[in-house]
Amino acid sequence: MATQIAVEIKGPRDAQLNTHRPRPSLRNDYILVKTVAVALNPTDWKHIDFMATAGALSGCDYAGIVEEVGTEVEKPFKKGDRVCGFVHGANALQVEDGAFAEYIVAKGSIQMAIPEHMTFEAAATLGVAIITVGQALYQSLELPLPNAAPPPEPFPVLIYGGSSATGTVAIQFAKLSGATVITTCSPRNNELVKALGADAVYDYRDETCGEKIRAYTSDKLTLALDCIAEGSSPRICADALSSDGTIAKRYSSLLGLKDFPRDDVEKKATLGYSAIGEEMSFPGRGTTPAKEEDLQFMTMFTGIAQELLAEGKIKPHPVGLRQGGLKSVLDGLQEMREGKAQPLHLREYGILRRILVFIVNRYPALIFFLGPYHKVEVTYVMTPAEWGKPTEVAEQWIHFVDDNVRDKLPPGALVEGIHPHGASHWTRTAKIETRIEDGSPAAYFLKVSKGDTGLGMVSGEFHSMSAMWKTLSKFVPTPIGYGTYKSSADIHFFLCEFIDMTGDIPGIQAFTGTLAELHTNGLSPNGMYGFEVPTYKGTILQYTKWHDTWEESYYHSLKLFMLAEEKSQGPDDEMRQLGQDVLEKVIPRLLRPLETGGRSIEPRLIHGDLWAGNASTKIDSGLPVVYDGACLYAHNEMEMAAWRPIRHRIGREFMEAYFRYFPVSAPEEDQGDRNLLYYLRWDMKSSALFPGLLRYRDMAKETMKTLINKFPEGYEGWAREK
Repeated sequence: MATQIAVEIKGPRDAQLNTHRPRPSLRNDYILVKTVAVALNPTDWKHIDFMATAGALSGCDYAGIVEEVGTEVEKPFKKGDRVCGFVHGANALQVEDGAFAEYIVAKGSIQMAIPEHMTFEAAATLGVAIITVGQALYQSLELPLPNAAPPPEPFPVLIYGGSSATGTVAIQFAKLSGATVITTCSPRNNELVKALGADAVYDYRDETCGEKIRAYTSDKLTLALDCIAEGSSPRICADALSSDGTIAKRYSSLLGLKDFPRDDVEKKATLGYSAIGEEMSFPGRGTTPAKEEDLQFMTMFTGIAQELLAEGKIKPHPVGLRQGGLKSVLDGLQEMREGKAQPLHLREYGILRRILVFIVNRYPALIFFLGPYHKVEVTYVMTPAEWGKPTEVAEQWIHFVDDNVRDKLPPGALVEGIHPHGASHWTRTAKIETRIEDGSPAAYFLKVSKGDTGLGMVSGEFHSMSAMWKTLSKFVPTPIGYGTYKSSADIHFFLCEFIDMTGDIPGIQAFTGTLAELHTNGLSPNGMYGFEVPTYKGTILQYTKWHDTWEESYYHSLKLFMLAEEKSQGPDDEMRQLGQDVLEKVIPRLLRPLETGGRSIEPRLIHGDLWAGNASTKIDSGLPVVYDGACLYAHNEMEMAAWRPIRHRIGREFMEAYFRYFPVSAPEEDQGDRNLLYYLRWDMKSSALFPGLLRYRDMAKETMKTLINKFPEGYEGWAREK
């Protein structure tokens, strides 16, 4: 019998990791899922502490990949689909149910396909939130469905606790249903809830909060969803609801309340587990019969939600990643128990750059990434304070269009304006607006750098973008030129077509298919590895000299980054020895087999710095687009070096999709280790870019130790075995 690792309830306040738990049996109306990410909710630890069933699995929220589909599942799921949703964790009647395991079963009719543009980590937060919002807003408060025709006039709805994991999703759904959304939260989260659609925001700590909401709604508020359901929240909701005794009023809460301050308000509570449509039993609280109507409603509603997610109309709650896989879930449960999982201030949200450690939420949902192979991964996202000194390019250089920049524009183009646009740590960037000879508007993207390194950067980017444009023009903005300002010999520029982008990562299939097309068509002009000019990753020079073999080319490329890292961070004896062992043993072991023993690869044009910050989607066509190239003719698999760490939104699921278009190089069994070797170069570069920040150096050391320990005999040992 196949076994797995799972978080199993042993008794009250006692959940443990079972490393030999049998995999669940597939029931006819269920799907079997290989989990990739799971999220924690308050209900998880509360069931362990107060309603424990020995032997039951814990957890409700998950995202993963379909392994098998039951014979009675009506939704069109198939093996390999990316899915997310809700399961009945701590189920006293079906102890196999629960999300915190490597393989789980989930009721097929209420699960959702993950959109191409969404990561597993983000999708893992959606199950409980969407089930709860469906029950609360649409079954209890009876709002118009979000895909129905909008009502003739907006109607007010109060969502108490708008920055909570349920609140952020509820705001978006209510807005799509035509409501005027009023919400409460801490002032530090005002921008978050406004960005999601809240029309009015009030501080829940204000003693007159309820009265102010009643005044704002002209005493006409009849609907309230309480996402907190404790402390002062019932009183504030009661104060906000209309005082008119002639109209019906409804209050829905996430927790059942024994007392509500007003008798003239209809009170309802959600119970997400009823959405599964099966009998429920809660130790110490009796048995609840199955509610087929709840299952039917949620089957319909999750279908609507899936469409809205795919269209980008609903965005997941911000996530905070944690390392350690299922083992760390136990630590997360304890943190939530003790109230240590405190929310952090959100700087940006949605399609903008996010710097998150914990969910911004009174009841945080902590994400634990299990990975396609359930390996432990270190997750880390840099904060602005760690980015080092700001760019040396003064903003004044993008307040006007220099004469040499004008000369690169199409003949007759009339400049109408220039203004800062986008963000870059190493340069200044701007949008130039013009009107060309036929009178139509045309916009261009300008990047400005400084000094000798800056000149190399814009030259490298222009030649990189030109190479990609000649190979696959639909994939990149049209490069126009580069040069030096006429007004200053120390200021340099790169100019290209301006493309309006969504700001979010592209869809998996469209992106990986187009990237594979670039690699297929982008053969080296001389059959060698390298590039025609020096290119840069940030401010770090990349090795581009021509070589006949990939092993030799990568050896020099990694060695140059090792030298740059030492120059930036200072000498380290352990680092030097580890680096030497990688150069002498690991590189020959992993790269020489690519081009010996009858095997071969060809130098392919790669972007060279391809991560979520350098890829997006065109607004007009919906096609993927990449920019900020640092090209090389290289082994195509090196393109995916940055896709290894889970802190990057273009991650391993993209790698798996890519290999459907461009097969793994032989020896196929080395692919994972080659990817780790290529990723080492990424961490070396990152460490070199940020002097004084040793986190990337430490990560590089761990990677080198892993590779050296696995291949101590190098290529010679492998050849002897063969």
